[in-house]
Amino acid sequence: MANKSKPETIFLKGHQVQKEGQASAALSPGHLVERGGSKDFQVQSTAKGVCSPMFAVENDLIGKEITDAYAANDNVVVAYALPGAEINARVAASATAIVANDALEAAGDGTVRKFTDGVIIGYALEAINNSSNSSSEVFIKMEIK
Repeated sequence: MANKSKPETIFLKGHQVQKEGQASAALSPGHLVERGGSKDFQVQSTAKGVCSPMFAVENDLIGKEITDAYAANDNVVVAYALPGAEINARVAASATAIVANDALEAAGDGTVRKFTDGVIIGYALEAINNSSNSSSEVFIKMEIK
């Protein structure tokens, strides 16, 4: 079951440390990010890899929403989510169906996916099926490991 309505925020509950820096390339709120590239942050680039639970969040200080993408060189707001925190993360188009309590890993493109054999970064708090959607990322509520 996919989200029936658009979520309004990326960070839902728990503890976080927010940072701000420049985006190396375009990215969107809900993307898993890492330090690197030509600027401060880029989408997390290693599928199944070890990564920090850092997610781009909406820049609500200037009236931006979770649907407002960051362009290269924009100032991007990032939340380091601490264990137990709940966030809305992005799942890629055409991704394998995920059910509640499935372990999640980095997909290597800023999205998360159902765990295969990589490093678990969190757990699904809801079920979604984006496998037949070949054009759009969707959000999934997840708990950080």
